[in-house]
Amino acid sequence: MVVLAVQAGHALAAAHLTLREVVQKVVLGNPEVLSKWHTFKSAVGDVDVARAGFFPKIDYTYGTGREFLRQPGVADRNFTRGGQTLTLNQMLYDGFATASDVNRLDKARLTRYFELVDAAENAALEAGRAYYDVMRYRLLLLLAENNYVEHRASYEQLLRRAQSGAGRRVDVEHAASRLALAELNLNTEAANLHDVTARFIRLVGEPPPPVLFPPSGLSTDFPVSEPEALKLAIHQNPALRAAVENLESAQHDIELRRASLFPRLDLRMRNETTDNYQGTVGTRQNNTAEVVLSYNIFNGGADVARQKVYAERKNLALDLRDKACRDIRQTLAIAYNDVERLRAQLSNLDLQVGSIEKTRDAYKAQFNIGQRSLLDLLDTENELLNARRTAVNSDMDLGIAYLRTQAGIGRLLEFLGVRPRGLDDAIKRELDGGGDICPPHAPGAYLVDLEALTARALALLEANKPQAPQVPVVPPPMPTPNPPAAAPLSYPPPMPPARSGGMASPAAFREPPPKPVLSLAAVAPASVPPAQVESDAALQLMAANGIKSRDRRPDRLVPRGGDSEGMVEKVAAWAAAWSSGRFDNYASFYAPSFVPTDGSSREAWARQRETRLASSARIKVEIGNIRMRKEAPNVLITEFVQTYRSDAYRDTTRKALQWVKVGGEWLIDREITRQRRGSSARRVKVD
Repeated sequence: MVVLAVQAGHALAAAHLTLREVVQKVVLGNPEVLSKWHTFKSAVGDVDVARAGFFPKIDYTYGTGREFLRQPGVADRNFTRGGQTLTLNQMLYDGFATASDVNRLDKARLTRYFELVDAAENAALEAGRAYYDVMRYRLLLLLAENNYVEHRASYEQLLRRAQSGAGRRVDVEHAASRLALAELNLNTEAANLHDVTARFIRLVGEPPPPVLFPPSGLSTDFPVSEPEALKLAIHQNPALRAAVENLESAQHDIELRRASLFPRLDLRMRNETTDNYQGTVGTRQNNTAEVVLSYNIFNGGADVARQKVYAERKNLALDLRDKACRDIRQTLAIAYNDVERLRAQLSNLDLQVGSIEKTRDAYKAQFNIGQRSLLDLLDTENELLNARRTAVNSDMDLGIAYLRTQAGIGRLLEFLGVRPRGLDDAIKRELDGGGDICPPHAPGAYLVDLEALTARALALLEANKPQAPQVPVVPPPMPTPNPPAAAPLSYPPPMPPARSGGMASPAAFREPPPKPVLSLAAVAPASVPPAQVESDAALQLMAANGIKSRDRRPDRLVPRGGDSEGMVEKVAAWAAAWSSGRFDNYASFYAPSFVPTDGSSREAWARQRETRLASSARIKVEIGNIRMRKEAPNVLITEFVQTYRSDAYRDTTRKALQWVKVGGEWLIDREITRQRRGSSARRVKVD
C-alpha cells in the first residue's frame, strides 16, 4: 500500500508543472549556465591569488651531501657537508601593482558573476517561451481539430443532400476544397506542436507534462511606466552591470601596467646554517636582514607600449558598455510596449470572437432554411477560426511579453521565485550599486487617438453623401437704388491684385477684362439670416464669374455658424481667377510657402499651370459643398467638390485648400486633390 501511494504521488507530481518549476529545472541543468558558474568560481580564486602578494613569502631549503674542495696551497679535501636556509621576502612597495591587480581581478569576478546571472535570466526566459509555446500550439491544435470537425460535418451534410437530390453537386465540391484546407491546417498545427515540444525537451530535459497552467500574477509589481522600467534596468540588468564592471576592470589593468614605471622595494631576511663549511669542521650560521631596491632603467620602451595596448582595451570595454546600454533600452522598450498593446488588444479580440460566433450560429440557421449560401457559412467558419487563433496568440504573446519585460529589467529569476545559490552578501550589495551610466531615453508610446479617427470617419461619411441635383438658382431681389438701410452696390474686381514679385504671364494681358462681380456685402437684406445671406451672395458671385455651383443648399455651401473670415468669397474669387485664364491673378492667391504635393518645384508647378491656361480657350469651373474648419488662429482649411471643364480635359475632384494668414491676407499654403469616388478624368478630343 505504501509503494502504491508513493507511485501515485509521483504520477500526480508529473501530471503538471508550473512555470517556476520548469525555470528551476532549466537554470540548474542548463549547460551554458553551468559553464558560467564554473567561470565565476575560477574568478573568485584569481582574486585570492592576487591578494597573496600583500603577504610575506617564506621559503625553507635543506641540503646535505659530499663535497670535494680543491684550493691553491691547501691540500685537497673530501668531506660531508650539510645545511639549511630560511628566507623571508616581504614586498614593501611595488608601484601599487599588487593593489591594482587585486582590484582588476575583483572587478573581473563581478563581471563573471553578472554574466552568470545574465545567462540564468536568458535561460529562464527561453524556458518561459517554451512553456507558453507548448500551451499555445496545444490550443491551436484543438482549434484546428474543432475546425476540421465543423468542415467535415458540413461536407457530410451537403454530400447527403446531393445524393438525395435536394442539393447541388457544386456545393459538395466547394465544401470538399474547404475540408482539404482544414485538414492542411490541422497537420500544420500538429507539426508546430511537435517542434515546440522538441525545444521544450532540449531546454528542460524531459517532455512537457499533460497539463500546463498559465502562471498567475504576471502584472504584480509591474512598472507603471516605460521610463520607470528603464531606470530599474539601469541598476539591475545583469548584462549592463557586467559591461560596467568590465570597464572598471580595464581601468585597473591600465594602473597595473603603469606600476612598472616605479621602483620596487622589498624586505628580505635570511637565516643560513651550514655544517663543515668549506671543509672546516663545525657549524656555521649566517643571518641577514636587508631592504632591497630594484628599478628598471630601460627595457626598450615595452612598458609605455604596453600601456597604450591596455588603453585601447579600455576603449573597447567602453564601447561594449554603450552597446549594452542601447541594446537593453531597445529590448525593454519593445517588450514594455508589447505588454501595453496586447492588454488593449485582448478586449477587442474577445468582442470580435463573440460577435463572429453569434454570426456563425445565425448563418448556420439561415443556411438550413435556404437564406444563406454555403460560401457565406464557410467564410464565417474560417473567419471565426482566424479570430480564435489571433486571440490565443495574443494571450500567449502577452504572457511572454511580461516575462521579456522582467528579463529586460533583470529580475525575472526574482519574479519567478528562483533564487540562485552560492551568492555572498558582498555580491548582492553590488547588485544595488552603479551610477546613472545609461540615460533612460524612452521612445514613448504611440497611442492611437480613436476619437480623432472617429471624427475623420464621420467627416468622410458626410463628404460622400450624394450631391443634390443641379437646379437653376433664382437670385434674390436686388435692393432698391435708395433704400434707407440697404448697403449700396459695389463692383470690386473679381480677385485681389497681384502682389509684387508674383509670376505674370505675357498671355494674361491679352485676355479681355473680366466681368464685374458682386460683393458679398451688396446682397445682405436685413431680414435674411447671416448664413443665408452669405450663401446667396456666394451663389451670385460665382454666377457673375461664370462659375456654377453644384450645391444649391445654403447650409451646405456655407459652414455651420457662418463664414466670419469670408472664405466662401475667397474660394469663389480663386475659382474665378482660374476660369478667367489670367495666371498672374491666379498665382496671387498662393502663399510664398506653397509647395506642390506631387513633389515638384514651385517653378515647375507655375509653368504647368500657365501652360494649361494658355492652351485652353475656355475654362469652366463648378464648385459646391464648401466646408471650412479652423485649425489654428492663422490656419484655415476649405474643402469642396470641383468640376473642371475645358476644351481638352474635364474631371470631378474633391479638393482641399489650406489657407494661412500672411500680412492680414488669407493665402493658399497647401492644395490637395483627390479623385472623387465614382468619377474619372476624361480627355476630350480636339479637332
